[in-house]
Amino acid sequence: MKSQELFKEFTDLLELRVASDRKEKFLNLLSDYETTLQDAPASMFIDNNYCYKGGLLQFAINTYNFGLGLCKLYKSTDIALDFNLEEFTVAALFNSIGLCGVDEDPFFVEETSDWHRKNLNRGYKFNDAAKFLVASDKSLYLLQKYVTLSYNEYVAIKIQAGLYDDSASKYLQIPETKKVTLGSIIMASTDAARQMVSS
Repeated sequence: MKSQELFKEFTDLLELRVASDRKEKFLNLLSDYETTLQDAPASMFIDNNYCYKGGLLQFAINTYNFGLGLCKLYKSTDIALDFNLEEFTVAALFNSIGLCGVDEDPFFVEETSDWHRKNLNRGYKFNDAAKFLVASDKSLYLLQKYVTLSYNEYVAIKIQAGLYDDSASKYLQIPETKKVTLGSIIMASTDAARQMVSS
């Protein structure tokens, strides 16, 4: 699927599932970052599923679809969820948006070194001009310029990388509840999406 089609599918999901007055703010973000999002991979390594233009959008869509399936499964068993559909949509679609880059600097740029492409299997590399932030913080930094997140959305985005991000470890120690948290759904969904075959 072409990156323009992925961008439309991403935008359509947002239009369908976000009903609050925040919808326009999210659409403004998408308008400002349309080209950057269409160009952004979700991985720099060629053998990873999302190392291509539009890979970040495909990853977000796969995360959304897998997470929606988990939500339906939990609802069918009468297990309570501690979030609503809009919060789920925002966290699923935007949890890794920072990988497109912030402040006009893309996070990844195409690898120009044949040696790195061949020996390290890199299709992209980190952009030296990009500001350093942990992946989840990149997403939160970008989102806060446009919209206010709910507590559930913030924590879900913060912990989406799970144990791969030390800064999220305190959030993973939140006391257990009898409800399924948005963070747990997003962590499971991003892990599953990383394993999905994409094209």
